[in-house]
Amino acid sequence: MAKFRISILINNLLNQNNSISRTISDVAVTDVFTNVLTRYGMITFTYIIGNFKQPAAEPQQPWMMGRPPGGGGRTW
Repeated sequence: MAKFRISILINNLLNQNNSISRTISDVAVTDVFTNVLTRYGMITFTYIIGNFKQPAAEPQQPWMMGRPPGGGGRTW
Protein backbone atom coordinates (compact mmCIF):
# COMPACT_ATOMS: atom_id res chain seq x y z
CA MET A 1 0.00 0.00 0.00
CA ALA A 2 1.34 3.42 -0.94
CA LYS A 3 2.12 5.95 1.80
CA PHE A 4 1.48 9.01 -0.35
CA ARG A 5 -0.41 10.16 -3.42
CA ILE A 6 0.20 13.06 -5.80
CA SER A 7 -2.68 14.36 -7.93
CA ILE A 8 -2.53 16.99 -10.65
CA LEU A 9 -5.66 18.83 -11.79
CA ILE A 10 -5.73 21.29 -14.70
CA ASN A 11 -8.92 23.18 -15.48
CA ASN A 12 -9.71 24.91 -18.76
CA LEU A 13 -6.72 23.27 -20.45
CA LEU A 14 -7.83 24.34 -23.94
CA ASN A 15 -8.75 27.88 -22.79
CA GLN A 16 -12.35 27.52 -23.98
CA ASN A 17 -14.08 28.99 -20.92
CA ASN A 18 -15.52 32.17 -22.43
CA SER A 19 -18.56 34.16 -21.42
CA ILE A 20 -20.12 36.02 -24.31
CA SER A 21 -23.71 37.27 -24.33
CA ARG A 22 -25.61 39.00 -27.14
CA THR A 23 -28.91 40.81 -26.64
CA ILE A 24 -30.92 41.98 -29.63
CA SER A 25 -33.72 44.49 -29.20
CA ASP A 26 -35.70 46.76 -31.54
CA VAL A 27 -33.16 49.57 -31.36
CA ALA A 28 -29.81 47.98 -30.49
CA VAL A 29 -27.61 44.92 -30.50
CA THR A 30 -25.61 44.57 -27.29
CA ASP A 31 -22.61 42.25 -26.93
CA VAL A 32 -21.27 41.60 -23.43
CA PHE A 33 -17.87 39.99 -22.86
CA THR A 34 -17.29 38.91 -19.26
CA ASN A 35 -13.98 37.96 -17.70
CA VAL A 36 -14.12 34.44 -16.31
CA LEU A 37 -11.65 32.26 -14.46
CA THR A 38 -8.91 31.30 -16.91
CA ARG A 39 -6.66 28.28 -17.01
CA TYR A 40 -5.38 27.12 -13.65
CA GLY A 41 -3.88 24.03 -12.11
CA MET A 42 -3.70 22.40 -8.72
CA ILE A 43 -1.26 19.88 -7.30
CA THR A 44 -2.39 17.84 -4.30
CA PHE A 45 -0.03 15.85 -2.09
CA THR A 46 -1.67 13.42 0.34
CA TYR A 47 0.40 11.57 2.94
CA ILE A 48 -1.00 8.67 4.95
CA ILE A 49 0.26 8.97 8.52
CA GLY A 50 -0.27 5.34 9.41
CA ASN A 51 -2.67 2.86 10.87
CA PHE A 52 -3.90 3.64 14.33
CA LYS A 53 -3.52 0.87 16.86
CA GLN A 54 -6.67 -1.16 17.34
CA PRO A 55 -7.96 -1.22 20.93
CA ALA A 56 -7.25 -4.45 22.74
CA ALA A 57 -10.20 -6.80 23.16
CA GLU A 58 -11.64 -6.91 26.63
CA PRO A 59 -10.53 -10.07 28.41
CA GLN A 60 -13.28 -12.58 29.08
CA GLN A 61 -14.24 -13.06 32.69
CA PRO A 62 -13.63 -16.66 33.84
CA TRP A 63 -17.31 -17.13 34.67
CA MET A 64 -18.28 -16.10 31.09
CA MET A 65 -16.18 -18.77 29.36
CA GLY A 66 -18.24 -21.29 27.44
CA ARG A 67 -21.60 -19.59 27.99
CA PRO A 68 -23.72 -18.49 25.05
CA PRO A 69 -24.32 -14.75 24.68
CA GLY A 70 -27.61 -13.28 25.73
CA GLY A 71 -29.98 -13.62 28.68
CA GLY A 72 -29.31 -15.63 31.76
CA GLY A 73 -32.48 -17.66 32.16
CA ARG A 74 -32.64 -21.37 32.72
CA THR A 75 -33.01 -23.64 29.71
CA TRP A 76 -35.09 -26.52 31.14
